[in-house]
Amino acid sequence: MAKVEPFCLKLAVIKKTVRPNFRMYSNEERFWQKTDKQGEDDCWMWKGSRHGKNYMPMLHIDSPWSACSLMSAQRFSYQLHHKTEVPNGWYVANNCDENDCVNPKHLWLVNRYTLKKLRKENELRKKNEHYQESMVENDQADERG
Repeated sequence: MAKVEPFCLKLAVIKKTVRPNFRMYSNEERFWQKTDKQGEDDCWMWKGSRHGKNYMPMLHIDSPWSACSLMSAQRFSYQLHHKTEVPNGWYVANNCDENDCVNPKHLWLVNRYTLKKLRKENELRKKNEHYQESMVENDQADERG
């Protein structure tokens, strides 16, 4: 029988006493439960929890140093599929417009400088799209009357 690491030690103990048939899942099982996997090249949308001001997709994981930790779902996906740790000082970014996408084909490693640059470019692009949409709406309103 394969060893399954507990989700969150305190939570598992509480749930085990309340619900004796409570099953503890591995990190990988929890990841797949919360991922809406589509085609190989499509976005795989994260259905799990979010954290922080940007509501980054987060996965509760078991780790050797903590009973219950948070990790970016994109970081976990990258590590799971590439079978390697993300080096210190590097971040996982996605090259699609979906913040919730965890498809490893859409993920790549960037340093802090590049990540800040990408975020700034995204903000400017979104502001520009919003401005263009409002201009179209104003033009349509002027044509009506």
